[in-house]
Amino acid sequence: MSENQDLIVSHEVSAKRLLVLAIGLFGIGATVMGALTVQNVRSKAAVPVVSPSPFVEIVPPPQTGLVAPFIRLVTMQSKYNLLSTVPVSVYMDTGDQEVSESTVQLAFDPNVLEISQDDIQLEPVFKSMEANIFDNIITITMFVNTELGYPSVQTQGEQKVATLFFKTKTEPKDRSVIAIDFEKNNPTKTSMFAAGTTRDEEPENLLTNVEEASFAIAP
Repeated sequence: MSENQDLIVSHEVSAKRLLVLAIGLFGIGATVMGALTVQNVRSKAAVPVVSPSPFVEIVPPPQTGLVAPFIRLVTMQSKYNLLSTVPVSVYMDTGDQEVSESTVQLAFDPNVLEISQDDIQLEPVFKSMEANIFDNIITITMFVNTELGYPSVQTQGEQKVATLFFKTKTEPKDRSVIAIDFEKNNPTKTSMFAAGTTRDEEPENLLTNVEEASFAIAP
């Protein structure tokens, strides 16, 4: 074999060796990349996913010793600024009674506070619920017709049935009060009636006690 032929063969062998080396390096690189990818996936899979906890509204306890069935008003603050919004929530506890109807009558000072129909938010506790404002009186009527097969209402502890968003207008001399018009055993005022009874039967007002709301208004 001539010198030129030896040189050509030598170049071919070198080229083959380079090709084998490149393939080997490529295989190692692919293996490393694959291992890193798997490790990355495993690392991501190992991170615990924490679901956000549901919002829980902390309700202040009653100011007085209430015995169910009762209705009470709740404000989250004891003082509000002038020209601000005051959320007042209505809570109901039916105790061991099954209820088909309830009426809440509230009174406020229109010189100090104002509220419109759109400022009342009702919760879907009863099948039929509505609120009306006449002068300084707010009436919330809640009803379910059990004769049509709708279930009566029995709360598990106290349950919010409405929220009223008052706006402060002026600063009163004393604390502002949202009063509940209630008289024990009087079915024409704030009341709660057992399931299956009608107004024609002169039903007993199950409501035993109520709690009003009061707060200061700062300038």
